[in-house]
Amino acid sequence: MKTKDQRLKTVGRCSILDTPRKVATLLRGKRSSISWVLVLSLVFLAGCVDIDPRYASEKLLWRADQKAAKVLGVPADKVDKLSERMSNLKDAEFEEIISSYKKVAEKFPLQQNAALAQFKIANFYLLWKKPEEAQNELKVIIQNFSSVPNIASKAQFTRGKIFELQKKYDLAFEEYEKVIDLYPLSELGLETPIYMARLRKSIEEGSTDEKAYRSAVKHYEKIIDEYADTTIASIVQGYLARVYFESKEWEEALKVWDEITIKYPNTPQAAKVSLAKAEVYVSKMKDIPSAIEVYEDFIKTYPDVKFINEVKLRLGNLYLVESRVEEARRILSSLIDDYPEDETLNIRSRLALVECLKKQASSREEVIQSYESIKALYPDSLGSLGVSYLIYRHYKSLEDLTSAQAALNKAISEYEEAFRATARKEEKQVLAQLLLLCYAEKEDWSSSLSLLEGLSQSFPEDPRYLLSIASLYLNKLSDKAQAIKAYEEVIEKFSANAKLVTLVKQKVQSLNTQN
Repeated sequence: MKTKDQRLKTVGRCSILDTPRKVATLLRGKRSSISWVLVLSLVFLAGCVDIDPRYASEKLLWRADQKAAKVLGVPADKVDKLSERMSNLKDAEFEEIISSYKKVAEKFPLQQNAALAQFKIANFYLLWKKPEEAQNELKVIIQNFSSVPNIASKAQFTRGKIFELQKKYDLAFEEYEKVIDLYPLSELGLETPIYMARLRKSIEEGSTDEKAYRSAVKHYEKIIDEYADTTIASIVQGYLARVYFESKEWEEALKVWDEITIKYPNTPQAAKVSLAKAEVYVSKMKDIPSAIEVYEDFIKTYPDVKFINEVKLRLGNLYLVESRVEEARRILSSLIDDYPEDETLNIRSRLALVECLKKQASSREEVIQSYESIKALYPDSLGSLGVSYLIYRHYKSLEDLTSAQAALNKAISEYEEAFRATARKEEKQVLAQLLLLCYAEKEDWSSSLSLLEGLSQSFPEDPRYLLSIASLYLNKLSDKAQAIKAYEEVIEKFSANAKLVTLVKQKVQSLNTQN
């Protein structure tokens, strides 16, 4: 009689110790061909043959990513990001990459990893300038994953984007309408009406906010009516408020937000809505008293939210705007006492308290002393770097030009020394911005230009410095040729940033047409 180890060896390398007892019993029985077929079937069903389509498709997708990374000469996690290298691929390289992803879709067509592979295939077809092939790949995704709204809606929306890039706007809108009709409650289904409104406004000459957003308003109102008294309705109300916000109908947006706060009080959604209301009052309607009321109510209703300190600081600054100095001092001082370890919050609160002194017409010496104390308390903080510049601004506001000039020269000297000494990227950039402000006060465009050129070389991945150089040549030095040269450098160095390149090309074209 065979031992248990020998019987296991007869079955193969797969252990059956965890399989049902029935299988073990059969192994001890007759070795008829029928029995062995049954045994192998049971072993398979018990999981001894390790076939997991999800894992297998994931592994195959990983291999495809590795293949693409090798062809592109980039790390695997960079494969999905557009780069100049991708636009310069040869036909054979495109074919090699796409072929590796197609293996996933062909072998595991209904696994979600297949959809991921097909989205990548569509992207590479677009880079290969083969939009029809990309559209066909997206069609297959829609067919195979029609029951998975987030995947199907993304494929449908991407079809619309391709038509949009081709300026086939009627076809694009048809695809976007399908997203809305077929997947209305998916993330894209809810976002697409707003996207369509923005697109319609940008391409239709003379289109007003009201006209562009009218369809979106009707769509969201219909869903709210259909799902009344459900959480879905509350979510869609948030989108409706966004429509009114984007179309600059502030009163209508406030009405919707009021409905949400009344219907769903003391919820995270109501809290979020309250903050949105306050900022609309401040930035759009210039109604500071109403904003203060909202913030005061928020602090009473949600005293334990993680960001309550930021809300209090915001309220303190609004009290200052309304010259309610004592209330401002009280809340700002409490922030310093309640959050002693939060250095950034302390600096901002102390700077606001200096503004309180100014509002109270305190002596120049007291204001300057308060500024200097912030520098002394936080000598190594990025938040206190701007104090020297603020001292200059205070002297200038008092029209003490002699003291202002001395303070400005002192600030420049401090910032230049610190800029040379630091190796920290963030600190260097903050100091650079402060130096540019100081140079602008002196109208020292030569120093500004020299600094910007150095920053452009030190931070080649940041287009802001080249754009600032172009702006400086154009607006301060009246040198259109040098401005165009700087813009053209942006186009060359940041070719992968399609949106930026388009805007800069438009600027260059405009400059070239000027006399």
